[in-house]
Amino acid sequence: TKSPTQVQVEEAVKPYGVEYKPLNFMDINEGVKFMENIVRNFKVKVTPTVVVANRKKLDAKKITGADIDKETVFEAIDEMESQ
Repeated sequence: TKSPTQVQVEEAVKPYGVEYKPLNFMDINEGVKFMENIVRNFKVKVTPTVVVANRKKLDAKKITGADIDKETVFEAIDEMESQ
């Protein structure tokens, strides 16, 4: 169903040992705004995309698609940290 009840969600996740806790709308809205800002500022056009940013230096590295792997992400982190 597109709109499961709280009970249906609780039952669906129970076998995985997950406790259902509803999120506050304001928290969700803040997250959505944050992600929209990331997408706009870093011109994210495809998924998957990883953005590693150095906010102090206002620089970032964007990694997309098949280029995303552990080594590439750690290299981007090292690059942003060394600035």
